[in-house]
Amino acid sequence: MTLDSLELLDKNGLTHPGTRNTSLCKLAIYYKAQGAPKEHCKKKLITWMNAQDKRYYKTPLDICYKEIKRIVDGVYKKNIHLKQGKTEIEISRNEILTLYYYNKFLRKTLDALFIHSKRYGDKNGEFFMTYEQLAKAAKVTLKTATTHIKSLEELKIIEVTRSPLYFDEEGPRNTPNKYRLNLNIELINDQRNKSIKTTVKNPSEYSQIMTQATANLFPNLEWARMDEILESVIVNKDRGYS
Repeated sequence: MTLDSLELLDKNGLTHPGTRNTSLCKLAIYYKAQGAPKEHCKKKLITWMNAQDKRYYKTPLDICYKEIKRIVDGVYKKNIHLKQGKTEIEISRNEILTLYYYNKFLRKTLDALFIHSKRYGDKNGEFFMTYEQLAKAAKVTLKTATTHIKSLEELKIIEVTRSPLYFDEEGPRNTPNKYRLNLNIELINDQRNKSIKTTVKNPSEYSQIMTQATANLFPNLEWARMDEILESVIVNKDRGYS
């Protein structure tokens, strides 16, 4: 399952007969990955099922509702995840220099978004990330993570798609935001550009991964001269520099 295919399934619904049960299972996992509590997931699936073209399924709706309950209970009890994300990513010298170009006060948060995008980004570079994951990855508070996202968005360094507010028995909720990095890929032209591959499994490792990648790609204490190196390879200064 990919984020693209699940978004299309959620939006367009059933398009072939014999796919109802599989589609409900996929969407239950998808809604869970977005942060929906179990009861809200059931309600979303019932709403989705009510909107389907009856040419593509024959099971009575009351039976469908019972199957939705069974599916959702199973997905949440077994804690089934949408995907674990890539455990091996590639980071380049140019990418680190590009990240370093932007405001130093926002850099930890931007670094965390960068690694998460490599692990979970779809073909358009979009990915979900909760504020809890972001705070853990950047080693900042939830309040700081929220503030940094607003600042990065205002600087047009990231694009944010915010989920609509909904209400359940615990009060108002939002599912995770969807992000896309808008880094200036033509900003840096380092003739010594190279890449390394590294293993990462958890957001808590992101900060360490970036530190290690920087040390490996800028050896012999080059990392201590990042400002000097950056100035020598910048092609187009335009925003966010600090």
